[in-house]
Amino acid sequence: MIRKAKKAYFKHVTEMSENKTETMWNIINKVTKKAEKSNHLSHSFKMNNKEVSIVKSAEAFNNYFLNVADDLQIQVGNDISLISVLEHLSK
Repeated sequence: MIRKAKKAYFKHVTEMSENKTETMWNIINKVTKKAEKSNHLSHSFKMNNKEVSIVKSAEAFNNYFLNVADDLQIQVGNDISLISVLEHLSK
C-alpha cells in the first residue's frame, strides 16, 4: 500500500514537472538516499588504540622499503650480493 502511494506520488510529481529528466534523477537520488560525495579524507587512523598520522605511516613504509635491501645485505654480510640474499631467502 505504501509502495503504491509512493509510486503514484512520484508519477504525479514527474508529470507536473517541466524538466522530467531532472525530476526523475532527483527522485532516484532521494529514493536511493544517495549521499553527497565527501572529499574529506582522514589525516589519521587508530591502531592499537593509538592515533597514527597517515603522513608518518606513509613515511615509515617508504623508509622501510627504501632500506630493506641495504638492511638485508648488512645482516648477511657486506661481501654478498643482493642476488645471493634473494636466493638465500627463497630457500
